[in-house]
Amino acid sequence: MLFAPVFTFVGWALGFLAMLMSVPLLFALAQGQNELALSFFISAIVTLFFGGGMILAMRREITILGRSETFLAATLIWTIIPAFAGLPFYLSDAIPSGTNSYFEAFSGFTTNGATIIDDLDVQAPAILLWRSLIQWVGGFAVIVFLSIMASAFNLPRSNPLTRAIAKSSRRRMSRRIGSAVLSLLKIYGLLTAICIVALW
Repeated sequence: MLFAPVFTFVGWALGFLAMLMSVPLLFALAQGQNELALSFFISAIVTLFFGGGMILAMRREITILGRSETFLAATLIWTIIPAFAGLPFYLSDAIPSGTNSYFEAFSGFTTNGATIIDDLDVQAPAILLWRSLIQWVGGFAVIVFLSIMASAFNLPRSNPLTRAIAKSSRRRMSRRIGSAVLSLLKIYGLLTAICIVALW
């Protein structure tokens, strides 16, 4: 098993999460909640540090992604991402416990709807926005994970991600996988925009 492409994949996922934190950060600044914005800023810096470190450490390694590496990357993403996604909850004291912060982020990332927050109405709007964004990303992650499972069990390759994984024995894996994920993200984003307009 090659660990370099796994850590590269996880690193890019952490980088995306760090960029996503800029949304509630700017929202908190717009509302004058500087301390809350600082919590998101610190969380983004820490997340970007670890994600960028993984990418830079593996930049000279072979980027071949087999099915075992794909499964490991998916497993690590589902377990590691919530740890970093829960940082804003913990640093802002919205959820004082680190374990509960991880649970809140994990439940959002898996889109199961469970929460340990007793009264959501008293939470800062930026915290609620971050919680919603985690669930939005989790919904997309479910689609990617199901696509990976479809490829692993040789189900019909009806989407760009499964076709990319099936051809992952070549060196240019990261570019091909990235393009496939981006294609799925565009569709997911379009459906999200339609739902927002419909519920406006």
